[in-house]
Amino acid sequence: MTSSVPTHEGGGDVRSARMGGGELKAMRERLSLTVPALAELLDVSEGTVKNWEKSKYTPPAGVAAEINRLEDYTRRCAEAVTQAAQASAQPMVLIWRLTHDMPPGPARTLGAPWWRSVATRSRETIPGLIIGYADELDRLTGARERTLSRAITPDILLSPTTTHA
Repeated sequence: MTSSVPTHEGGGDVRSARMGGGELKAMRERLSLTVPALAELLDVSEGTVKNWEKSKYTPPAGVAAEINRLEDYTRRCAEAVTQAAQASAQPMVLIWRLTHDMPPGPARTLGAPWWRSVATRSRETIPGLIIGYADELDRLTGARERTLSRAITPDILLSPTTTHA
């Protein structure tokens, strides 16, 4: 029986292989993570991430595994946003311009660009999904309180059973 897991010529599982600099940068950009955010998540300096991305040094094998975990987490978060949007009569996702303006939690740790990428991934599944900053959504809802009560925010990531109506 053949495996559906891609392998290198030597037979090793590609997913557990070391990640090159180009792939690391491409995945960081796909995840909408900044160099400082990735450095913090990996507990390394920004210079180390930059050197890896320039292929000056090869990232350790554990980096590929961590990037794969981040990609999986991002996919699951997008699925949670999609589920919350499907349960809403007028689905909207609140995004932030700057990370430091976000509420505390996992999404803030990953950053505002990451949360915006989660929102846009969900929009691929739900074309009518409204994505906007608080002031933009306030114009639709009529008041900040209504925006905050209706919009999908990162608080749904804290509990997988949370839904918004």
